[in-house]
Order: sequence, then C-alpha cells, then structure tokens
Amino acid sequence: MSIPRSTRAVLAAATVAALSACSGGSQFSPGAGQQSVPQQSEAKQFPSLGALGIEAKTKKPTPLIFAADQGGQGVPGAVYAYINSGKGQSPVWSLTSGLKEPAALWVDGSGNLWVGDASGFIYEYATPTSAGPPGKPIATYSNNGLSMNHIAVCGDYVYASDPSIGSNETAGFTVWKTGTEKPVTTVLASVQASLAGGITCNDKTGDVYFMYNTSYFGPATLYQYGAGGTGNGTQLFPSPQFDSGLTFNQAYTLLVLGDNFNSAGPSVEFWKTTGKKPTRTFVNPPHTFIGNPVGFAYEKGDGELWDADAGNKALYRFKPGNATLENTITSTGGGNVFKNLSDVAASPADHT
Repeated sequence: MSIPRSTRAVLAAATVAALSACSGGSQFSPGAGQQSVPQQSEAKQFPSLGALGIEAKTKKPTPLIFAADQGGQGVPGAVYAYINSGKGQSPVWSLTSGLKEPAALWVDGSGNLWVGDASGFIYEYATPTSAGPPGKPIATYSNNGLSMNHIAVCGDYVYASDPSIGSNETAGFTVWKTGTEKPVTTVLASVQASLAGGITCNDKTGDVYFMYNTSYFGPATLYQYGAGGTGNGTQLFPSPQFDSGLTFNQAYTLLVLGDNFNSAGPSVEFWKTTGKKPTRTFVNPPHTFIGNPVGFAYEKGDGELWDADAGNKALYRFKPGNATLENTITSTGGGNVFKNLSDVAASPADHT
C-alpha cells in the first residue's frame, strides 16, 4: 500500500509544526511496500537560526535553499541546506546517509524534498526545516541502477532525466507514479542523443518538458509531453548547445536554461515556450559569475533566481531581470567548498 499524496501532505504539515519546536530532526518510516534506506541520517549539524528558535517564534518555516553535491576526492556526496537570505553563509545542516552521488533536487507543492541519486534512486523526504535534517525517506523510487541528472515532480508523476540509456546511449527520462517504487515507463529521445540536458514539468497542466543534446556540442532540442510522458512529444524549439538544467517561472510562461557553449561564454537564457530565440541572455562577460550553470531554482514569487554553478563551485542568487548578483554561497561548512555541485532547489517551491 502506498501513501496517498494527500496523506503525505497532511503528515508533512504536521511535521513542520513539530520540528519548529525543537532543534533535532524527526524520524519517518516509509509506507508499507516501499523500499527504505537502511541507515539513519548521519547528518552534520551546524549552527542555525532554527536551532535558535527563530521558526518557533515566527510560526513560519524559514525559507531554505538546498544544494546537491556529488562529492569526490574522499568527500562523500551530500545535500546541504542554507538560509536563503544570508550572504556567504555555511549550511545549517547536511544530509549524507543513504546517499552516494546526489545529483538532482526538487521541492514539491507540499514542501517535501526529493533527492535524485546518480546511483539510480530517488528519495522523498517530508518537509525539511532549518531546525535539522530530515529523517528516513517517506518514499523511495528505484531506477534499476540507471543514472540521472535532473528530476521533476508534478501531479501524480515523478520524472528523472537520464544522460544516456542502453547500448545506443540515447538520452531519455524515466517515469514513476507517485507512491510506486518501480517505474512505469521510460521515454527515449526521438534521435540518438549523447546527453539529457534537463527536465521540468507544469503543475497546472501536468505536461513534462525534456531537453537533450544530439551531441556533446549540440544542438539541443526541447520537447513537451503529456502527463506521465504520454504522446509522441511536441518539439518546441531547437536552440544552441545546452548542457544543464531548466525550470519554469511561477506563471509557466518562461523557461530558464543554461548554455555552456555560448560563443561568448557560459550563459543563462530565458525562453518562451513558443519562442524562436531567447527573450534575454546573461552571458560572460560582463556577468562573470556565470561559469557552468547546471541547475536553477526560483524563489517563491520569481523574486530571485538561483544558479547552481559547477564551474565556479558556487550557488549564485541574482535578480532575473538584470542579473544583479545578490548572494554567493561556496561553503559546505568548516571552511570547505563544493566538490561536484550538481543542482539547487528552493523551499517554498516557486513552480506551483
């Protein structure tokens, strides 16, 4: 028996209230029939506003930014949580247990955090707070060991984009029904492709958007599918070579994509789904904080946009209208920096 999303939302809301009153993470058990992660969260603790009781006083969850780092060079992969309004701060907590190479993040409309691991699993955690890391996942989704680089969750479906599947190394994405551990289908790109650039979805329509490159140097193509990856896919626009993530703004009118092969340097581009060229582009130079954009997240209300930048090993927060840089996060605690930054997510989620 799986846990209905409505039930999980109620549990998540109750969890936020309970965690707001303490500084430690609560424990959760997966639903019957769902695979669990064997270890308890062995997360590092850092000084946090939550530990000082800020959430308990305001009775509102502190907005958070999550960063996924795949680790390397003896440093384990981890998900880090930050207070989104600070400058240059260290994380308030990190999550490592049960994760090997966390590569993708998503925050759903209920506030639950989803972590896609390159080892082939997606874990759903009840709404985290700044008071401490989440406990065991409330659901686990298996991809039979296939890799993934981005995930998205809309309505009744979970999606994961895969750089290459099978002997032909064709990009594609896997689809699960929420609450069901095993995938229901895999959708391959219409042509042989070397890299899946990203995936996102529209909570209002249920449509899913999948981007892939036909070679390591492009061009890239964006396709739209019905809920669950149904239909043959509608090509929206061909574009320059993309090698990173994408996300919608709150109104679902504008896509944000990262272009790592722009002739003038890496860039962040804004597209309408019906467009033939970007509506605006932030590129190096003059915006030298863009190095290798691999993931994006809008704060609630489209006020600021976060870029997970693997090239500069930093999270960047900037105004999407003029690319004014507002915040840079590089620390993973104790003076350490990101090793293999792969994605970013904002809570509360903007895309619902």
